[in-house]
Amino acid sequence: NVISQDNGSVSRDETIRAVMTAINKVNDTLEKPMQLDFENYIRRIVIVAKKHYAMLTVDDNGKESITSKGIETVRRDWCNFSTETMSDVIDFVLKEQKVEDGITKSIELVKQKAKLLNSGNIDLNDLVLSNKLTKPITYYDSKEAHVMVAIKMKERGHPSEIGDRIQFIIIDNGKKLVSERAEEAELVIRNPDKYKIDKNYYLMYQLLPPIVGTPTRKGVLNLLGVTKEMMLSKLDDKQKSLFDY
Repeated sequence: NVISQDNGSVSRDETIRAVMTAINKVNDTLEKPMQLDFENYIRRIVIVAKKHYAMLTVDDNGKESITSKGIETVRRDWCNFSTETMSDVIDFVLKEQKVEDGITKSIELVKQKAKLLNSGNIDLNDLVLSNKLTKPITYYDSKEAHVMVAIKMKERGHPSEIGDRIQFIIIDNGKKLVSERAEEAELVIRNPDKYKIDKNYYLMYQLLPPIVGTPTRKGVLNLLGVTKEMMLSKLDDKQKSLFDY
């Protein structure tokens, strides 16, 4: 759901004045020292799921701020490339006077990010993923990406301990499993010419999911009628090959 206070006929200042007037009327009926104070009002809110939302609030001085809960910008599943894009999309959707303008700007942003990724003009630090070791690497039944990287690190002479966050980047090395394509982030960043970044992975599993959703989880633009297929159709022919995963 996308709920917006702005309908073009009521200004932000008029809303604040109306709220303050209502609060003062209530305060006149309360026994002292009880009173209601105005903190802020929600100008627009995007509700992705229960307890998953982002909202734009306005305080009594007219200052705007965005608050998120359970939404992708505050999760650690994504790299900076993904979360920064998602944060900008939320800004567009919440702050643009017309939601339609926010959608247009969001789509254009994703196209720009896809071009950066495709051209390789992106800071490798923004592609770093991480996960915490919760037990010794020999205790893991399934070898997840961060575990496989931890095993490589141990073989290279710098083992990890329980509680360490293992940082890694997904590279294109011809292997099928993502865990087999994970490599130590520091190593990739120090040797950019030696490793080829898995562009498809970062496009399809990092950039797009939080924005246009997955089969099991809605994305912010899903709520506004934008599907993954629609997003892909906006990309030019040179980029479409990236999506034939």
